[in-house]
Amino acid sequence: MKNAKVACDACGKPISSATDLVVVSEFKHFPLAAYHNNCYAGQLKKSLWTYGGTKPLNGRPGTLSTGITAVFALGFAILVGWLYKTTGIQALLWPALLLGGWAAFTVGVRYWVYKKYEQLLPK
Repeated sequence: MKNAKVACDACGKPISSATDLVVVSEFKHFPLAAYHNNCYAGQLKKSLWTYGGTKPLNGRPGTLSTGITAVFALGFAILVGWLYKTTGIQALLWPALLLGGWAAFTVGVRYWVYKKYEQLLPK
């Protein structure tokens, strides 16, 4: 399945390599949009108002932010478990579950980006 066609959402031309690929999550292209590096830079310049959801999901930045989110959520869950076991405080159980769900969601989206886009293109 390598060398499959991944088209740029801005210009419509095929993206030739994973290093030229930028995958972002936008409201108008929900859930994901694939761009060339240059097309993504052009889209950012044309945008008058950008919400924080336009950061790249692929490559090192996406992997790093996903990893930080997962480690933070795991650490928070361990802390909440320890607090519950030692003090019986239940107030943080729901926030811990919500944060764990968010971490699982971000890891799932990152995996989806890898399977849908990055795995198809040569490095």
